[in-house]
Amino acid sequence: MRPVFIAPEQRLHLLAQGAVGLESQLVLLAQAFFQFLAQWLGLVARCGRIAGGFSPIDWNEAVRLLVPGGGILRLGPARDHLLELRQRLYDEVREYEEDKHLAGLPDSLRLADSGHLQFSITLDQPEQLSDLLAMTPHGWRVNAERRERIISEPLTVTVAGRYDWIERI
Repeated sequence: MRPVFIAPEQRLHLLAQGAVGLESQLVLLAQAFFQFLAQWLGLVARCGRIAGGFSPIDWNEAVRLLVPGGGILRLGPARDHLLELRQRLYDEVREYEEDKHLAGLPDSLRLADSGHLQFSITLDQPEQLSDLLAMTPHGWRVNAERRERIISEPLTVTVAGRYDWIERI
């Protein structure tokens, strides 16, 4: 899941890297065009809610877009997210700091609420494990030999997320 708003420099980076498909490229170009048009006309788009999942949020851009009293719902990985997969992938599993995204929070935003969601799922088909690897950055780093070993054995994995409700003051 991508953030509701993608900053202009991120759009250009995604397009230049070919990181998105044709449909997403058209959406990114349309967003860039309408933002340019709004700025040219002196309009500022405002919204009451922004949601982002498993992706960084540009806090300053969020402040610019949010009306006072508006909020951001952010979902990201918690400490134990995909722990069993990470244990299979890496010789040494680093501890994940689940609140590191709050370090750059501007003074005009405040953390109002936080919580955790956690459950386990069992993946016993190679296609399921291959799909899981494909949707995580961990899968991009694994070598072919270890990848084959991982997708050949069933895995019960923890899905753990942290949600934050951040309000604009």
